[in-house]
Amino acid sequence: MATGPLNLEQTHSVDELIEDHLKALFNKLSTPHTLDDIEGELATLNDLIYSFKRKDELLEKLIDSNTPEDKRRQIRETLEANRIKVAKDQLELEQLHAKSHQLLERSMLLIMKAQWQIQKEAYKSSGYKLETCDYCEGTGRVVNGRCSLCNGTGTVLKPQSELTHSS
Repeated sequence: MATGPLNLEQTHSVDELIEDHLKALFNKLSTPHTLDDIEGELATLNDLIYSFKRKDELLEKLIDSNTPEDKRRQIRETLEANRIKVAKDQLELEQLHAKSHQLLERSMLLIMKAQWQIQKEAYKSSGYKLETCDYCEGTGRVVNGRCSLCNGTGTVLKPQSELTHSS
């Protein structure tokens, strides 16, 4: 392997690293910072979350009572190969998964806020305004999948008339 696998302590460090980057991004969104600063923090956080999400998906399958035992064994082997130790106790697994889910959810909410701010700033003087998609109500999803109007972003650019600017 080119890079060293994670051990249990490093797994906690990844959680803490994500928390640290969430705090840094929140700080940058709350105080004056350049878009480059915000985009840089956002890119780092995105990379961390992508890796973290894979672990969350494996935990989810491990917890699911419909997952066959041979698949569970394979998941445990995958996690062990990456030196991520996972408790065999179902309750502990569920708690770990819930914590993982909460971290992912908080991360995604803050990332969406950052993306909104970046896009809002980018279109500031274009005569267009970034607004919540009326069709999906900003979720980016509709019953049959991704919203076709906003392409899953939850926002659309709308032209702004002079009357809109003055009101």
